[in-house]
Amino acid sequence: MYGEQPLNFTLIAAVATPQYRFVLGSGENYGGPAVNPTQKNLGISQNSANAGEHVGVCALGESRCYVDSAVAAYDLVTATAGGGATVAAAGNMVNGIAMEAGAVGDLIRVFVN
Repeated sequence: MYGEQPLNFTLIAAVATPQYRFVLGSGENYGGPAVNPTQKNLGISQNSANAGEHVGVCALGESRCYVDSAVAAYDLVTATAGGGATVAAAGNMVNGIAMEAGAVGDLIRVFVN
């Protein structure tokens, strides 16, 4: 895991879940990559997992996160269809704060809230 983890939990992946992507809860104790910016996501995956495997989730604190759309430091971020970070727009669920700038494909530090 990256950085301090004041709250962290593990769940079983419902579908393949890449590392450092926002995770959506799906049923009881299941999760998978987030698929849209209006969902209430659980946090950021700390490992890659295939269906039926455990995925650690950073639900609060600092984690690395894959960038799907350019962000600036301290932007409020939400999840894209690929589970990566993008700037949150009006009506989107805010899942964290970018702690540094990043371009598409970068791994940046995000404070998950």
